[in-house]
Amino acid sequence: SCKRFDMGGSRQHQIIKIDVRRSRTHSTPHERNDSSQRIPIQTTGRVKNKAARSVLYRKLQQQKKLEKRAARKSRQSESNPESTAKVSMSPRQVPKTIENQRVRDETHVKHLDEDNVEELANDEFAKHFSGMSSPKVMITTSRKPSGEMFRFLENIFWVVPNAYYYARRAYHVQEVITHAGARGFTDLLVFNENRKFSQGAKVNGLLHVHLPGGPSCLYRLSSLVLTKKIRNHGRATKHYPELILNNFSTRLGHRIGRMLMSVFPQRPEFQGRRVVTFHNQRDFIFFRHHRYIFEVQKGAEPRQELCELEQSTKFGKIVQGVVKGHQLKTCAKDTVDNSTKKQDLPEEINNITGSTLGNGSSFRARLQELGPRLTLKLMSVQNGIFDSKHGEYEYVRCRQADGSKLDRRKFVL
Repeated sequence: SCKRFDMGGSRQHQIIKIDVRRSRTHSTPHERNDSSQRIPIQTTGRVKNKAARSVLYRKLQQQKKLEKRAARKSRQSESNPESTAKVSMSPRQVPKTIENQRVRDETHVKHLDEDNVEELANDEFAKHFSGMSSPKVMITTSRKPSGEMFRFLENIFWVVPNAYYYARRAYHVQEVITHAGARGFTDLLVFNENRKFSQGAKVNGLLHVHLPGGPSCLYRLSSLVLTKKIRNHGRATKHYPELILNNFSTRLGHRIGRMLMSVFPQRPEFQGRRVVTFHNQRDFIFFRHHRYIFEVQKGAEPRQELCELEQSTKFGKIVQGVVKGHQLKTCAKDTVDNSTKKQDLPEEINNITGSTLGNGSSFRARLQELGPRLTLKLMSVQNGIFDSKHGEYEYVRCRQADGSKLDRRKFVL
């Protein structure tokens, strides 16, 4: 490189050449030996040359591939029962998901202790679960409901027993709550829809108020599929359904689960074989409605097999099996004794835990979806009757407050 300097103010200039290559310090052989023992580069971010970076990236990928193959071969050799080497079985690798890596806070309920049992025995739903009151549900909509709303309500009336529809007209929510409480209703369901009629109305919200003293829950409703659009759907009967609630593991989750259960009678009629499921996953509540049926495989005719099993029992009415850890019942005749409990059944029925009969025949459970299907997202919970201005909020969805915005593994329900 060349630089020009002014020598003492004179007009003569002197060009000074500086050799940059000679100005660099040369490393000794001892230092070169130390540099040759550096840790190999594991990332390509510091390599500026594109061609060299591409070559290094391919080498790193090939190295990772070889290491992964060697680890897989070692696991296969350890799990091979014919291998002569007595190697301890390595634990089965479980993939990491958001569910099994969930961060559990102090509100998580692992086992019901005395405090939890006492709290559940004195909450707003204690009368319902003790059998002192039966559910009576009032259903209404937002103002000026569309045809899509009425088609959705037609499906809801097949799901919720003892439900009655009242037109909203121009009444406020507080007036509707007062009207429902005066007529002995235990729950109020207010379904909301958007007002974009030019693009088609869409059901997008649910307000659930438990009467007479609350609480009140506001949900966002999405992913609605009506029964008519479900492939191979069935038609529901008027029997009281069985209830399944999954993954409600916190104090707030137990409260929401009990509130959802209070809409349905606690007297399931097993001859209807209806199941209503509320499945919580990542704070989204998935609603499904099915009918189940048992079939006998690899044996005699299904009816003959069921009759033989009926004759071996003193009741002759219920065939009971356990499929995938859930206790299910199917009716062999038109009538069934609802008061029959599992402990009252004979030993040969209670021992059917693998859904297998003694002669090699096996039960197979088959499901038929009845619809509708939808997804609920909890937005807020109020203590007492719903009041948007002066209500006391027990929970309001705020990702910054509950920590789910900073950590995806934190959940409320």
